[in-house]
Amino acid sequence: MDLLNLIDLNEVERQSYEQLYENYKSKQLEVKDVRETITKMKNAVTYELVKTPITETEKIIKLQARIENLIGLEVIFETPEIAEKQFQTALHNLRKNTERKNV
Repeated sequence: MDLLNLIDLNEVERQSYEQLYENYKSKQLEVKDVRETITKMKNAVTYELVKTPITETEKIIKLQARIENLIGLEVIFETPEIAEKQFQTALHNLRKNTERKNV
């Protein structure tokens, strides 16, 4: 599976991920809690995907990318040691991309 790509996610999801990570990092959440939240988010996006008409190709592609990222997050948070490194890299890539757009 590719490295998590937060760029394909909407702003609310990105903020949710950053908040999840900060809570995890500060020990307010355990890995189990983060995985449960990610699963709920994945289920919500999956439901939106199955309700999207087949003619809305662009929306379907974006929803698929979001689901792929959520699956990637689930996998990452199965191993706490990997979670921090992968998540930091994903956030770093997102910030670099945002900075490029703002230049």
